[in-house]
Amino acid sequence: MFSILGVYPLALFPLLWSEVNQLRPNPLLPAATGFVVGGFIIAPYLAFARQSPYPTPIKPLPTRILGVVLLAVTIGLFIAAATTGDVKTYWTYVEQNQFVRTMTVDFFLLAFIQITLMNRDAKRYKMSLWPLPYIPLFGLLFWLIIRHKQPFNEAPTRRPRHA
Repeated sequence: MFSILGVYPLALFPLLWSEVNQLRPNPLLPAATGFVVGGFIIAPYLAFARQSPYPTPIKPLPTRILGVVLLAVTIGLFIAAATTGDVKTYWTYVEQNQFVRTMTVDFFLLAFIQITLMNRDAKRYKMSLWPLPYIPLFGLLFWLIIRHKQPFNEAPTRRPRHA
């Protein structure tokens, strides 16, 4: 779990990078801090961040190679966990160890953050993602691989005002 929690913030970083000119304050500090405290800093940031009054699109980071590398690493981590780990032992640690319990909660928190950021990012590409946002970590990694197949929407999206 600890190793997977190192992969998750790295995979979310390009999506937070895409929000640099969209959200205030700048999301790069929570993105960088997410490597240490994970979703416990990114979630409050997203809850309290505000839309920039003058949003301008930022050139997205190329993520295809990053997605492939992180997918290979994640598959390797899951294979290692499946061959050397034991679910019963893990749940015993969850029940008895606060650190393991906190890491488990962080994993699920990052999965919910993934849904939000992926849907926002997909709007920039005018793409439908179903069901990728709802597949924890693997959906995000596949999105990083395919997100540049569509042209980036250079015009900022504005919500129509209703009177």
